Amino acid sequence: MIANNVWSNKQAGVSLIELLLIIAILIVTCSISLPLVKPYLANRALKSAAENLAGDISSMRYRALVDSTKYRVKFNVDANSYEIWQCESSGAICNDCTNLIDTKSPAAFRKDINLIAVAFAGDDGSMITFQNRVRPPQATLCSKMD
Repeated sequence: MIANNVWSNKQAGVSLIELLLIIAILIVTCSISLPLVKPYLANRALKSAAENLAGDISSMRYRALVDSTKYRVKFNVDANSYEIWQCESSGAICNDCTNLIDTKSPAAFRKDINLIAVAFAGDDGSMITFQNRVRPPQATLCSKMD
């Protein structure tokens, strides 16, 4: 009976020293793992930016076929952005796009993601134009518009 009273008077829980020890272990674990996670997060953001750009290009190609019109993706390396345009005519003239649909930047995923250079198949072009259905589906490369 005396043993029962001794155990029943003791309170359950952790002491301040035990709590501080657990917090210290968590801080050390986080400080070790954080440098290992940062490169993964940077690579994931870069992959997301590239996938978004590829998706936009694919979407414009599809819309050109479905809408029977011409769309253009114009890259601006200096501004670290690209623009999506809808063109009025279906000709091969590169300056006939007047309807700006959207302007996007890969920096939206992470501030240090930049367009460094844009070139297609050895060309110095900075635009991709997707033709409509009337012509055979193809991509036309044009020089950068100023």
